[in-house]
Formats: sequence, structure tokens, C-alpha cells
Amino acid sequence: MRNAYITLPNTQRGATLLLALLILIMIMMHGIPTVMNNTLDERMSGNTRNRDLAFQAAEHALKDAETSIRSQTIETMDDYFDPGSESGCSDHGNGFLCNGEDHSNDAAYWRDDGTSNTFDWDNTRNYLTPTGPISGVAEQPRYVVEKMPGVSFCQADPTQLASTCSGQPTITKNYYRITARGVGKDSGAIVILQTMFEFTPAP
Repeated sequence: MRNAYITLPNTQRGATLLLALLILIMIMMHGIPTVMNNTLDERMSGNTRNRDLAFQAAEHALKDAETSIRSQTIETMDDYFDPGSESGCSDHGNGFLCNGEDHSNDAAYWRDDGTSNTFDWDNTRNYLTPTGPISGVAEQPRYVVEKMPGVSFCQADPTQLASTCSGQPTITKNYYRITARGVGKDSGAIVILQTMFEFTPAP
């Protein structure tokens, strides 16, 4: 009995393997940037959250300062700056400073880079802290209240300066500049906010 053998043409030369490798390379080339973008997005979200914490801390300090000032009178505020003295404002620290108009009020001054012409946020004598600590931050927020020059207006019309009152009664509005510093979860995230508070005595 004769056995018949059918010879098939040898057509397979690794094309399937090569195609699979090409597909894997394409998936990898698409996947690596996706992973990198996800990592970058995660870092950006973390940085944004960190800065938001610093902003909220600084805002908390501002609100605490404004609440504290609203509860005072002109006389008690003056006592903070001139305790037992009538010889003018004296920079005795404790977070109440008189030199608001005597220094440059820019980011470089408040950033505290360690030079002599910047504000020293590390000296506890220079700043106040809000009542009640906040959690999740590297440092508790701090703020400074600076006395600014007062401005006199006509009592009958508080929009007119005293120089135009023609001998009529005047009223002096006191101004205080509040500068707050907040730090996020990372000590490198620092936000500084500032506001001007107008204190008008009752006529």
C-alpha cells in the first residue's frame, strides 16, 4: 500500500510574531505618555491643593485680625501701638507695628529672604497668630497690623478732605494695614494676603 503525502507550501515565516511585537510597541508608545500625564496631573493637583491650604490659612488670619480690630475702640487700638506713651507711635512689636509708611510694601519685602530690608516672619515678636490652630498646614498662619497715617475729613461730608471744610468740624479716619502669611502642607507653599482696614470713630 502506498502512502500519499501532501506537501504544503512553507508560508509561515514569523509574520504573526512581528505583527504582535509592532502592536505591543504601539500600545507602549501610547501608554507611556498617558502614565506620564497622569503623574503630572497628580502632582499639579497636589500643588494646587497645597497652595489652596496656604491661601485659606492666610485668609483665616486676615479674618481673625479684622474681627479683633472691630471689637476695639480708637483708644484701645492706640494703646496697642503706644502703650502708656503719648510721645507718638513706637515700634514695640507684638504684631502691632507703626512703620507702615516707612518701608516698601511689595512682595520682596514680605517674602522674607533673610536680608535686612525684608520683614522677619521668624521673629515671634513681630507677628500675631489667630485664635484656634488650623490643621493640615506646616506652620500656623501669622499676621501683622501696621498703623498707617490717618486722614481727616469733614464731619458733615466724610467724602471731603478736612482742608475743604472751611472751619467746620472734622473727623479723622484711622487706617490699619493687615498683612497675613499662610503656609500650606508643604512649607514651600506660602501665600501672603493684605488688606486695608478703615477705622472711623463715632461722630
